[in-house]
Amino acid sequence: MGKLVTKKDVSVNSIHLCFRAINQRLISSLEFCFTHSPYCDVAYGNILNSEADAIVSPGNSSGSMGGGIDLLYRNYFGKDIESKVQEEISRKFKQGLPVGRAIIIPTEDQRISFLITSPTMVYPMEIGCRNNVYKALRAVLERVLLHNAYSGAPTIQSILIPGMGTWNGKMDPDE
Repeated sequence: MGKLVTKKDVSVNSIHLCFRAINQRLISSLEFCFTHSPYCDVAYGNILNSEADAIVSPGNSSGSMGGGIDLLYRNYFGKDIESKVQEEISRKFKQGLPVGRAIIIPTEDQRISFLITSPTMVYPMEIGCRNNVYKALRAVLERVLLHNAYSGAPTIQSILIPGMGTWNGKMDPDE
């Protein structure tokens, strides 16, 4: 018989969102949106120079990490991270991870313990509007809440978030 997993007491207010970007226009837009939130931090700089419990990969549905910020992540965490992401997608979703869903993969890194993959696009393309980014970020938060409530793994209290959809997706930073 399987281990009974009980719900832990968690809330979205226990999660700190750490937005990082190297595009000053994007930083300005994020600061405008989140300047008064005690749960959000916006800073200019390389996202991989920061420390948090998790980092968001806003790539594509297949989990391919051959371009954009995902390539930076693959180079940082090692090539195995892409295989782990793709195996989890294949195991849970068969046809690819839909926009609006997310998975969490342990990284085995001391500074960033988890990679949260939540695609903003099915395949590399210009996404043009904010709807996919909204769905992807919402999926990140929902998945983290479930992870924190039900998994036996350490909870995720801080999440590094890049400019979702603004690199390969070419979404306007003001969107």
